[in-house]
Amino acid sequence: MGKTKQDNKTLDLKLGFVTLIAIFVVFGVFVLYEMQRVADLNRTIYDHPLVVSNAALQANTSIAKMHRNMKDVVLFNSLSRVQESIKAVDEEEKEGYRHLNTVRDNILGEQGKILEEEARQLFDDWRIIRSEVIDSVKSNHRNIAAEITIGKGAHHVALLEEKMLGLTNYARNKASIFVEDTQKVQSRLTVTSIFFLIVGTLLSILVAFVTLKRNYLASQNLLESEARYRSLIENQTDLVCRFTPDGQFNFVNDIYCQFFSMPKEELIGSKWQPLPVDDDVELINKKLSTLSQKNPTVEIENRVRSGKGEIHWMHFSNSGIFDSQGNLLEIQSVGRDITGQKKSKEALLKSEARYARAVRGTTDGLWDWNIVTNEDYHSPRWNELLGFAETEIANDHDASLSRLHPDDVSRVQEAMNGHLEKCLPYNIKHRLQTKSGDYKWFHVRGMAERDEQGRPLIMSGSITDITELMKTEAEKEKLELELRQKHKMGAVGYMAGGMAHNFNNNLSIILGNVELSQMKLPKDSEIVPLLENAKIAVRRSRDLVLKIITYSRKGMQSTIVTQLTPIIKETSSLLQSTLPTTIRLQQNINPDCSSVLVDADPSQIQEILVNLCNNAVHAMDEKGELQISLEPVELREKDIPAQYDATPGFYAKLSVQDTGCGMPNEMLDKIFDPFYTTKEDYEGAGMGLSTVQCVFQ
Repeated sequence: MGKTKQDNKTLDLKLGFVTLIAIFVVFGVFVLYEMQRVADLNRTIYDHPLVVSNAALQANTSIAKMHRNMKDVVLFNSLSRVQESIKAVDEEEKEGYRHLNTVRDNILGEQGKILEEEARQLFDDWRIIRSEVIDSVKSNHRNIAAEITIGKGAHHVALLEEKMLGLTNYARNKASIFVEDTQKVQSRLTVTSIFFLIVGTLLSILVAFVTLKRNYLASQNLLESEARYRSLIENQTDLVCRFTPDGQFNFVNDIYCQFFSMPKEELIGSKWQPLPVDDDVELINKKLSTLSQKNPTVEIENRVRSGKGEIHWMHFSNSGIFDSQGNLLEIQSVGRDITGQKKSKEALLKSEARYARAVRGTTDGLWDWNIVTNEDYHSPRWNELLGFAETEIANDHDASLSRLHPDDVSRVQEAMNGHLEKCLPYNIKHRLQTKSGDYKWFHVRGMAERDEQGRPLIMSGSITDITELMKTEAEKEKLELELRQKHKMGAVGYMAGGMAHNFNNNLSIILGNVELSQMKLPKDSEIVPLLENAKIAVRRSRDLVLKIITYSRKGMQSTIVTQLTPIIKETSSLLQSTLPTTIRLQQNINPDCSSVLVDADPSQIQEILVNLCNNAVHAMDEKGELQISLEPVELREKDIPAQYDATPGFYAKLSVQDTGCGMPNEMLDKIFDPFYTTKEDYEGAGMGLSTVQCVFQ
């Protein structure tokens, strides 16, 4: 019995030990399994801090782009390019804040949160510097903007990049520390397992229970962290993937799979090379080969073929992941569809090409004035119209205004101000000086582009050469004036002729009665001398009437051959005896003009010479030089005034020139009017030049 009990106890002990051994064996196997799982989860959790590291790197990229775009804001002169750069700065700021939010949501530890808050504060301070630069550019203080950009701005960007690098290093260090802690947990698990194998079943079970619970909680935390990371990647609208240096996919998000219409299982393990358009593969490989720790990010734009067979333009941001020796382990690529942007850019280029062709094809010149910078643009046709080469024209509005004709400056300035200030149409004709120094007439039109407050920013328009048109209009106006003068003189002539004939009839009756009275009176009568005086007065009146008839008898003269040289010499002799000694009379007679056909008799020609010379003497105030010239001249059709019925050919030109004071322009239209004179009443009747015109009209 005792032996049986002992055996039973031994059996129980053996069974207990066997049970304990079995339990510890099972526990040991379970612990080893869990340790392996912890190791696997350690590798998974290593990716969690990489979210922070990658976001920090992406934020650094955005910071660099912001600073580059801020330089563009300062460097570009074109308002449209400045606006585009400001827009790019705004977009990169949004990207930077998005990456900072990713860091904030995934950062580990209090120190990491402090670093993130400091980085965010630096980012907020950047906006103040950015506003200063943009305000300086808009105020046309580009020097101040440049100093802020390369000074305070560059320093602030360096601080931001240093802070974001600190976040990256902190995240990586955190991952390393987490792995070390996990290894320590594994060591403690091993020591604890051996200890509990020695101290007994209960302690072993207790340690096992505590250890299992601890491992379970750690596993849950790791799984939750991994789930958050995957949710972050999967919910992005961009295409995200990771692949090895030889191009094999390790990871793709759902958007990536949807875009290429391929399941994730098919993409993982395959290579990216078949996805882009064949012509772009070499370019992608070439740029990816430049990845290094000094150049950790490469931007690539290339074409890919989607799952639907459509060609899309994509922008990929490729970031390298390196080991401690600097070897490239993986490449993480984030892609965005930019097909719409490419199409818009292509459409813009086509539109600009059409505009350039239209500019080249038009006969008008085009101009563009940047009111903010006072810069001018002139099309090649504009330069051609003024005779300049493109490099000879300064792009300065004041230089363009300096080419205006002095008489047109105030009128142009008034029209320009009316358009800019009151929105009146800018449609004006004025003269511009050409390269040769001459002036041409141009018809100029323009319209200003204004901002939301109605302030003019840019004014554009065209110019049309109307020089020939203005000459034609001037000639037309001159012909109309001559025609009106002709009609006026004709009307006066007809009226004068009618009155003169009636007056001449009355004078004939008076003269006849006077002569009859003389015949009936004795010669010694006192009335005879009085009647003789009356006869003299009547004859003088008759001579005046004959002049009026001569003035009104246009077209009644007969054409005869006349020797002009004797007439000129005889008239010169007559004038020489009456001219003051202070006036020198000269003759310039060409012998080829001796005999000519004229519609006037010699007395009329002598009369017009006397009238012209008397007017010349009066203009010289009895001191100067008087010259009578006779020379041949060939007249073309355009040289003959419209009011004269003449044909082109060779003519004799009889002219009288003097060195007198001349007359103002307003008198020129009246010099041939009958009875018009600037002399006193006792000096002339104003019929001299009228008679001159009448003889040859």
